[in-house]
Amino acid sequence: PGETREFTFTARPNEAGELRYQAVATFICGQDQHRHEVQAETRTRTEVISLPALLLTVVDDEDPVKAGSQVVYTIIVENQGDPADHYVQVTAELPDNLTFEKADGPTEAKSEGRQIKFAPLDSLDAGEKVRWKVTAKSSSGQEDVFFKTELSSQGLSRPAKAEEPTQLFQGQGQDQK
Repeated sequence: PGETREFTFTARPNEAGELRYQAVATFICGQDQHRHEVQAETRTRTEVISLPALLLTVVDDEDPVKAGSQVVYTIIVENQGDPADHYVQVTAELPDNLTFEKADGPTEAKSEGRQIKFAPLDSLDAGEKVRWKVTAKSSSGQEDVFFKTELSSQGLSRPAKAEEPTQLFQGQGQDQK
């Protein structure tokens, strides 16, 4: 009498919502005709939530890049979470030594100076992956530059950021690769 026991369990729900649990412990006291059962019961519930989980990746298609050549950046957004996320928007910033040429992807792009703003996606479903491509032309210079991206959505409390370094070089003699 008066003793307690603690049990731990793990649940793997398939969807969001309320889960209810009931635990019953039975103890058999005595023997033969003096035998009787004592039971203790408890109930609990928990609320399961599901969240979108966006992954932002940016890569350059070629690196290093010769001065005067094009460089293409691929921006990938993947929803690794369970529910869809909404109002998913990407912006990008070109470094000083690159000039915007064009952008392709699931939404329209607008370029203003070094800034590129893509129209938002209404929804990005769980497991869905989308890609945008930004094509720029390198100017003179021999240095490392950084293409910066930013991702915002209804599910993110603040923007996610990613950047890709690209090495620019002057093309004297043979190409460096």
